[in-house]
Amino acid sequence: MIGIIRNKINSLNGMLKSVMILITGTAFSHLIFICTLPIITRLYDPNDFSVLAVYISILSIISVLVCLRLEIAIPLPKLDKHAVILVILALISTLVINFIIFLLLFLCQNFLKNIIDTKLLDYYWLIPLGGLLIGFYNTFQYWCTRKKEFILVSKTRLMQTGFSAIFQIVYGLISPAFLALILGYIIRISSGFFVIGIKIFKENRENLRRINKFKLIAIFKRYKKFPQYSVLEGVFNASSIQLPILLIAFYSVGPEVGYLMLASQLLSAPMSLVGQSVAQVYLSEAGNKYRENNLKKFTHEIIINLIKVSLIPMLIGFFLFPCIIPIFLGEEWSRVGVMMSWMIPWFFMQFITSPISMSLHITNNQKISLFLQSLGFVLRVGAVVVAGSFFSNFIFETYAVTGFLFYSIYLFVVLGTLDKS
Repeated sequence: MIGIIRNKINSLNGMLKSVMILITGTAFSHLIFICTLPIITRLYDPNDFSVLAVYISILSIISVLVCLRLEIAIPLPKLDKHAVILVILALISTLVINFIIFLLLFLCQNFLKNIIDTKLLDYYWLIPLGGLLIGFYNTFQYWCTRKKEFILVSKTRLMQTGFSAIFQIVYGLISPAFLALILGYIIRISSGFFVIGIKIFKENRENLRRINKFKLIAIFKRYKKFPQYSVLEGVFNASSIQLPILLIAFYSVGPEVGYLMLASQLLSAPMSLVGQSVAQVYLSEAGNKYRENNLKKFTHEIIINLIKVSLIPMLIGFFLFPCIIPIFLGEEWSRVGVMMSWMIPWFFMQFITSPISMSLHITNNQKISLFLQSLGFVLRVGAVVVAGSFFSNFIFETYAVTGFLFYSIYLFVVLGTLDKS
């Protein structure tokens, strides 16, 4: 089976081959996740998933900050010696920022326990640990994107999902607790970074020897717009998605936020099968397309193809999820299926917008991207606060609708900006 798939991929060329390599690796990793999920949901209760949801939300916000967004600039320089310097800058930033986060949490843990009632604060050190590992992995993954080493990325995705599932199931059989879910999640987002890192440093020994503080400063200044604008943009983007989840955990009674997290993961699994793969390949090709004055046409083709592959499956899922999920995960998880139907329009717009959103950075329109993400933050967080204060029974539905509105606006602005570019 795997041999047949490999032969089919080898017969393709260019971008399609790159996409298929990533899709194949992602498909097998999601298959492992989906096949093991019914076991995991029967070992852990919804309240354990609620603690995991809070952890994921915090870590998702931190993860866009730790590298100062220098990692997304790695595919852009023409010369490898400049890209390697960006790798080093991103790693230094990851170490420093996570150390600061650890100190702040260590010094403020007693204060936080007085205002936030969550079991997670007893394991506060897991937050900077997760931030450190995901920062390393993201940096190395963008180097792989630059070098078009998509097979290596696919292998690490398989490794992450497999090790994570095994750990959570074994731990759950012995002594199920939310800590196992969190540790398993850390494995799922970061394992494999060491393998990629060793490869990068072996292949770039000469370039690494030539790095000095003057070159670090020069490259940092050249790409300073990424820390200046993209950090705030990334924080606004992550916060507009994750902060409402924390607010839902605050306003809602029971494991509502655990259901929401699982619904998001189940929808994200098939969506990222194509979306993340296309996004990585889009980024690896878009720089050249922009220099050739062909980025607008290239982006339109990507959007059309994404709509073609997603529209019908999402319509089917909209009607079937409330019936299928209770059978698949267990009756106590039936709320997840209802949530997934509500989230379909939002995820559809996100699916066709996210891969091409990097065009704003490539065309040097970081200010527009920052404005969009700040708008999304105000729209989504503000709507959840209002809903939680006045009609808390519909807080999740409000969150889902504002997600659809935000990505619709984002797509419209991206296309308008490309027209002007």
